[in-house]
Amino acid sequence: MMIDKTSPIPIYHQLEENIRSQILAGELKPNEPIPSEREFCDQYQISRMTVRQALSNLVNEGLLYRKKGTGTFVNEHKLN
Repeated sequence: MMIDKTSPIPIYHQLEENIRSQILAGELKPNEPIPSEREFCDQYQISRMTVRQALSNLVNEGLLYRKKGTGTFVNEHKLN
């Protein structure tokens, strides 16, 4: 996963797309925890607010879910 800080695309959107593509490609399995906000911050040298924005959008889409005190996990895929 790469984040291009010089791109006109917002950083949170780039992170969101990277996580989404990993989920859809099966690299991140259902009910598997994703890295913590701090790990994303350290890995990409981005702010925690940026990471939170990306993760919140994916939670709102239903791709991720949060467990208080445990972390953020990949949601089961729902068929429409």
